[in-house]
Amino acid sequence: MGELYRIRLTNALFDWTVSRKKYSASPHKMPYVIAFGSDSRHGVVLGKSEKCNKYNISLDEPLSQALLKCADLVVEEADFNLLRRKSKPFYDLCAGFGTVHRLFFDECIVEVEGSTSSDKLMQVMTDNFGTPCTVNAADSFVRYSVTASGENALAALSGKTCAMMRYSGDEAVAITLVAGSDDGESEFTRTLAVPTDDANIILMLLQSIVDFADVNNAAYYTLVITDYRKKQAEKSNQKKNLTVRQKFRAMSDSDHMRYQKKIAATVKDNNLDDLNSLYLFIHDNPLELELCDLCAVAERVNNKRLGLGEYFASRDYMRVAVAELPDFPDESISFCINGLVPFSLLFAVVERFKDRTKDFSFVGFDVKSRLIVSLLKQHSAFNNYTFNYADNALDKRFDLCITNEYKPEIKSDYTLLLCEKRLFNEPEYADIRDDITEKRVYSIIDLEKYGISGKHYQHAVLLIDNNSAPENTKVLSNAGNNVIVQRQSYIFGSDLPYWIIYRNADFDEYYNALQFDAFDIFCDHQIKHRDVHQSGDLRILKLRDLTKDGEIDSLADSGYLNAVEVPDYEVLRYADGDNLYIVPRTSECIRIAKKPQGTVTNGSMAVLIPKGKFSLSSDELKMYSSKQFRAFYNIANNAQPVSLAYDYGALYFLGVQKNI
Repeated sequence: MGELYRIRLTNALFDWTVSRKKYSASPHKMPYVIAFGSDSRHGVVLGKSEKCNKYNISLDEPLSQALLKCADLVVEEADFNLLRRKSKPFYDLCAGFGTVHRLFFDECIVEVEGSTSSDKLMQVMTDNFGTPCTVNAADSFVRYSVTASGENALAALSGKTCAMMRYSGDEAVAITLVAGSDDGESEFTRTLAVPTDDANIILMLLQSIVDFADVNNAAYYTLVITDYRKKQAEKSNQKKNLTVRQKFRAMSDSDHMRYQKKIAATVKDNNLDDLNSLYLFIHDNPLELELCDLCAVAERVNNKRLGLGEYFASRDYMRVAVAELPDFPDESISFCINGLVPFSLLFAVVERFKDRTKDFSFVGFDVKSRLIVSLLKQHSAFNNYTFNYADNALDKRFDLCITNEYKPEIKSDYTLLLCEKRLFNEPEYADIRDDITEKRVYSIIDLEKYGISGKHYQHAVLLIDNNSAPENTKVLSNAGNNVIVQRQSYIFGSDLPYWIIYRNADFDEYYNALQFDAFDIFCDHQIKHRDVHQSGDLRILKLRDLTKDGEIDSLADSGYLNAVEVPDYEVLRYADGDNLYIVPRTSECIRIAKKPQGTVTNGSMAVLIPKGKFSLSSDELKMYSSKQFRAFYNIANNAQPVSLAYDYGALYFLGVQKNI
């Protein structure tokens, strides 16, 4: 086998696609992407214009994330027939150097015959195609094959591919699908790169190969997974040694759900709700769990013991937060641990500064939590640190205070604050926001829905330099894979009602065009199942009766309420108002409709009562269902699911146009 090189033409897919037709404006000057699948939930960005760089849109990222970054994003679905024709000269040129293993239309692995250099390959590609390219050396590769037949063959192969992708770490892996008939006369082979380990996207990829090959009623499918990174195949029954990349790979939604179930099952199966059993389990570690898994088990049980719920912090997000800490100049570092800090965060700090001497002073840790920490410490690979305990804040100054309760009276050069994202927007935290705004917040790590697994509210980590004035703030999301750098004065601006960490130019355009705090709200759970009848005086509107486009489904199977049976229900006050509106009480897909007279809402819906003398036309109501407003509203609520009944910003930012 000769030398292996991985060659990719930079943005060739975009150039090939937009060159085929005329546009009123140059696509290169618009936020414009070529996507695999136009479905925003499962699509993937394959090519992009230079304008997309302004919004930090990257190749191979989910289309849903790209649309969140830019509400005006123009999306065009990839034309695979066109790309096949355009890519033929690329493959032919690569074949002149040796054997070609196709990854995608603009990417391949070349097994070079003889000797050549990556610089020479790069120069040849640039000269022939007029576009930059990347050429990287690749390891020898190995192939895995599996065959499936029947109606569910594609779904089965999708599962096999996902399992392989989680092992491979989604780098330089291709799938080849061979589809054939029983008689063996017709057989079609197609290859595509696998950009993700998401089962839905892989299933779409496999289905697209079938559609692309125009295979009808195939009797069997053979899936060949080619991994161009491994030097040799490993037997499936052997324990695999994960690379650094695989160990720190961000977990997907399905990974997080499986991990939550694993921790819950470990607690239940070993009767760890009993503290004595927990102490013994941590001490002996009979399952040989890693330290991060022991931390998750201990934290889940300890939080339940303290009446805080059954939740624990994600090791991935804690490592991202700790990686943002500064490199302290002194050989010895002093830490103050204030409040109930996650165990995984504590030991992530130990790992981050493994070569330094560390002194941890705990404030507010009860005796049982101290015992758990001491037991966990026995399983740490490092021992160059000490734990001290105090009943209140100490007079000494620390290098870093790690806390879940903001206490400026604890003197430290830096603060790592783990907080609920409600701190960003709820009025009750206004004084804390004002105090933090005066200092330099140099990083915000959005922990999203899985950062604190099992907790209703989303959390974030703020890294604060207590000795510096505000400058730029780095905002990290998706376990550190997405990074936005903003001016602190911009996202904490006095022109805003609260902090908006993902603020951008599109948000500002909407913010300046609307007037806010326009509605009062009514919602409750008075209507019970026993009150619902097949007929009655008032139709009961439920969440499923309101379509995604903001229309009320007149054909929905609705229940009815008899007003005479429940005369004291407050919801009856809003049954016949002529200028009332309904909205989902909790939803990630906002929409508003005018409430018909003679209707009431159950607990899944809320009634909006205009504060001023205005009414919304059907066109104005459609604004709330638009992609642009939903993107604005998501940013306004700091990219978290909200409840209109409780969240200040959720109701405040249901703005109306200034001219009504």
